[in-house]
Amino acid sequence: MKQACCIGLILLLQACSSSEPEHSVSVSKPNERLVYSKKEENIFTFLSSEYETTVWASLLELSTWADSIEKNEYTLLVPSDAVLRNKGLDKYQALVPAANRSELNKEIGHHLIPGRISFANLPDTVLKNVNDESLIYISSTKSLSEFEITAVERELRLGRVVRVRIN
Repeated sequence: MKQACCIGLILLLQACSSSEPEHSVSVSKPNERLVYSKKEENIFTFLSSEYETTVWASLLELSTWADSIEKNEYTLLVPSDAVLRNKGLDKYQALVPAANRSELNKEIGHHLIPGRISFANLPDTVLKNVNDESLIYISSTKSLSEFEITAVERELRLGRVVRVRIN
């Protein structure tokens, strides 16, 4: 009995001590969500794997910005699905038909800033999004024009994602 317990304890310790490499991609089960490492992610792959941003990921995929995001660095201000539901999904569902593609591109562009912007130590400043609209960042309130930054920024291989709340 003691010997069986000792063997069980050794096996348990070995199982706990063996770990996967830090930068691995898990694709073992077809229904399992992919786990991307920081070095492999860009904005689009992150949004596609993050369950709280499925609406924004779908809109981004339909927009003309999808290809550019795969290749260039941007900072994307991402409202969560909960925020979009609170604002009313009708507005965003109206952007889905192909006839409304220019409005969709403009809406995505409103949330897209060229390059990597870190809001952690950024002083009060004016930033330009890809639509050439001015976004005023106020460091004391952690807000960017009508967006209030509500969560930690995520550094990705290509670009940054910042969770926001839309006022």
